[in-house]
Amino acid sequence: MKYIINILKFILKTKGNKNIVNKILNEEKSKNGICGQIDEIIMEDEKNLSKEIKVDELFEICSTIFKEDNLFKILFDDVSIIKYKEEYLEMILLFFPNKEMEQIIKVIKTKLNLDNKAILIELFKNLFRAINLKNKFGFLFLKKVLLKFLEDKSHFINSYKRIENKFEYKNNSLRCKYCFKLPSFLIESEVEKIINIKYKCEHEQIIELDKLKLKQIMEYKLKCNDCQKILLNCNKYSVCSKCKNIVCIFCIEKHFENCINIFFIDIDEIDIKCIEHNEKYEYYCSICDLNLCEYCMKEHFHAIKNEKDICLNNEDIKEFLNVIKSNEKNNEIIITAIENLIKENNYKNNFQFIYFVKKVLGNDIKNRM
Repeated sequence: MKYIINILKFILKTKGNKNIVNKILNEEKSKNGICGQIDEIIMEDEKNLSKEIKVDELFEICSTIFKEDNLFKILFDDVSIIKYKEEYLEMILLFFPNKEMEQIIKVIKTKLNLDNKAILIELFKNLFRAINLKNKFGFLFLKKVLLKFLEDKSHFINSYKRIENKFEYKNNSLRCKYCFKLPSFLIESEVEKIINIKYKCEHEQIIELDKLKLKQIMEYKLKCNDCQKILLNCNKYSVCSKCKNIVCIFCIEKHFENCINIFFIDIDEIDIKCIEHNEKYEYYCSICDLNLCEYCMKEHFHAIKNEKDICLNNEDIKEFLNVIKSNEKNNEIIITAIENLIKENNYKNNFQFIYFVKKVLGNDIKNRM
């Protein structure tokens, strides 16, 4: 907070935005209940403001401070491409403490003097409502949008649409088109280690018809079931516990009224949470090839293995990839899907996949009652 205050003071001194920045600072002080602390910091460092600081130096400091945070550091990568550095800092600095988009909106309002001001503000509000700040794509999208806005406010709406197109979700892991679940990976031949896939979700019969069209599945544009808008990997989406379909943030309220479901699961958690009970997977049944949560296990009758302590290390993954790649009979698209799954780290809490890897390596996990 001390650093943010000093940067904002630098901006108000060099850009003449004293009233604007002071207003934001006062709101932040009041909200966080640290008025006295901030006032002391301002008084303590007032003498240091006499030294002239270049905005490139500020960016270098920001890069150093946030380099340990995998998400925040994205906002300071490729500094050379950022033309309006001071304005950019002014927009994002108060966003850092609590990831509050409202602070960015306030700064944007001060920079708009256009006939379509209301449209642009609404666009930004919708953008910030939908954006997923738990993954790198959300931060990358935020950065690109803000920089494009500062560069060309008059034609921003068209530019925004072009940016959106670049963030369309690619189905690199052969997920189900409807519920976003991963397929099960199967060994069709134990001797040759030939790999195939099978969908074990509610949409199994629909997708089974496309099973031989793996390229089409990978290239399929995933969409919100209700509004049919293409999914962006920078936005938040959920899966309905009743109909098992993907729903975007703008359709979720109406979908609940129509479907009367129990809950929604964030698609980022679809690999680790049970869509029937909204609980994390903790068990696995090798007979059914199913991940199970605590409640599932009470309803399940087969021998179950508690997978809490089962995991894969880097050597396991490396050996596994060598085995499946060495067989020319394995479908390249399936191998690519597995590689993408590993690259995204989505396998680490998916007991189905862990069991499959162990089986390929000849290290089959035995069930315990």
